[in-house]
Amino acid sequence: MNHKTETEHSESRNLLITGIPRSGTTLTCWLINQLPNAVALAEPMNVSKLTKAPDASAQMQEIEGFIEEVRRQALIGRPLPGKVIRGGGSNSFPSVSGGGRRSMVVASARVEVSKTLRPDFLLAIKHPNAFAALLPALSGRFECCATVRNPLAVLASWETIEAPVHRGHAPYAEATDPDLRATLDSLPSVVERQLALLDWYFRTFTSVLSDDRVLRYEDVISSNGSELSQIIPEAADLPKIMSQPLTGRNKNPIYDNGEHISRCAEALLEQDDHACWKLYDRSEIIEVYEATRNRRRQS
Repeated sequence: MNHKTETEHSESRNLLITGIPRSGTTLTCWLINQLPNAVALAEPMNVSKLTKAPDASAQMQEIEGFIEEVRRQALIGRPLPGKVIRGGGSNSFPSVSGGGRRSMVVASARVEVSKTLRPDFLLAIKHPNAFAALLPALSGRFECCATVRNPLAVLASWETIEAPVHRGHAPYAEATDPDLRATLDSLPSVVERQLALLDWYFRTFTSVLSDDRVLRYEDVISSNGSELSQIIPEAADLPKIMSQPLTGRNKNPIYDNGEHISRCAEALLEQDDHACWKLYDRSEIIEVYEATRNRRRQS
């Protein structure tokens, strides 16, 4: 659990964001960047330095040093490290012609910050996989949060993107968690690996973080971002700041890979001990599954 006091958090104003890939970590950064006196950076660190660090203490020092340097650069108006999404926006895997989705992340780049920042500005940094693997150590020294999403929607999204999770792997997480790597390597099918990986994310987040630090994508969408206010009080103003309401994508037509979704749904519903059930009901999984089946019947 996070042992920093509220006073220490209010002084440092640093937040580390992890989450299941395709669960809204990019959206969370985008929402934070709508707030005054706040900056959220998408995967700005060279995580290979973390995987090569000799121990957890060295990893924490690397992150602390990075945060201090970014805060210094931000306050003197320098561009900040991060990854840039072509065209901006809150989704790094938009649809492309011919089906499927490609990453729209251009590359690591320097990000210009156009707003005026006070010394107490909120700095949020997201690294879904690396921070997930390091979460037990991170949570003792930093304020952390994690995003999750309807597990069947996540699995359906993984099937459509060009990323390691499509094959049931998470290289950065596996590099820092040998037990996870061994588990995934032992499983022969993609569906088995994906379900095991999903279980690892849910189990890690719910065992390390308090309930109010695990954000459900669906709650963020339905609240127009104000769900973040349980972590960032200023986020209560997000519905007034944004020009239009958020729209959920759990039932995105691009997810209609009937055979894969069917296999995933059946396998997931059979796993009574899967960690996703700590945050989602079976009815929510069935709802997404039925939506895809109904579209196939109508097509």
